[in-house]
Amino acid sequence: MKLFSALIVVAVALLVASVVVVVADESIVAELETVKLNPDEMLVVSFEGQEAVYVAYSAPPQVRVTLEEISSSGCSGVVKLAIVNSSGGVYECEVMLFSSKPFTLSIRKSSSYASTSEVQSYHCPANVTFRLVVPIALNWQSNTTSTSSNEAIPVSLWAVDPWKVAVYCFFIPLFGVTAALDVRDMKRRRAGKWGFLESFSLFVRYMFYAFLLSFAAIALGTFAFFIYSSATGFSVDLRLGDLLISFLAFMAFGVVYAIGKWRGWYELVDEED
Repeated sequence: MKLFSALIVVAVALLVASVVVVVADESIVAELETVKLNPDEMLVVSFEGQEAVYVAYSAPPQVRVTLEEISSSGCSGVVKLAIVNSSGGVYECEVMLFSSKPFTLSIRKSSSYASTSEVQSYHCPANVTFRLVVPIALNWQSNTTSTSSNEAIPVSLWAVDPWKVAVYCFFIPLFGVTAALDVRDMKRRRAGKWGFLESFSLFVRYMFYAFLLSFAAIALGTFAFFIYSSATGFSVDLRLGDLLISFLAFMAFGVVYAIGKWRGWYELVDEED
């Protein structure tokens, strides 16, 4: 009878021990699909619990892993995974977490240039090892797009090119001096008839031609630089602000010139001697 009682005690002890071992060895495995990261992104695994959360991880050499504890007690923290030397493959990383109390887990992509986006979240039970298996890869399509945009022909709006200033400095003084000489000559030839309106209208006509030729020269030069950049791949900044300013000045004098022609300002100017 005593032997039978002893056997029962041993059997119960073995049963309890086996249950403890099974519970201790119990784990939850969560396998994610491949997460593609842009060159400026990293995968952030955040955890938070009521008691200390113990963390272990494994990753290939191409992935840099950083563990940061947010609280001194170890109840919360983050594990950061970043690809530092990619050869185009998929890198499988594993993060293991354990706590004596339930804890929450969230996985998100983080970037310094964009807002974070959550990938997945979990509620992990107590006394169970949570194994997170996540393959990560570099998003080569995003990298290619970024490179292509960097190689595109740069275009800026409000900027000034020295050669365009030289165009203005050539045509405006040339036509301005010609207008002044023509006004002086017309005052002598139309003595008694010539007034301020005629001088103004003649000046407008010359400035209209000056800005017309300036606009044409700047437009041709900008187009030539565009063709050169497209053909050679040499990056040339197409500064369209000068072209816009030249066009607006040409149009302004064109409107005034058209109004003058319509109102008959040029009857005396164009009168035959």
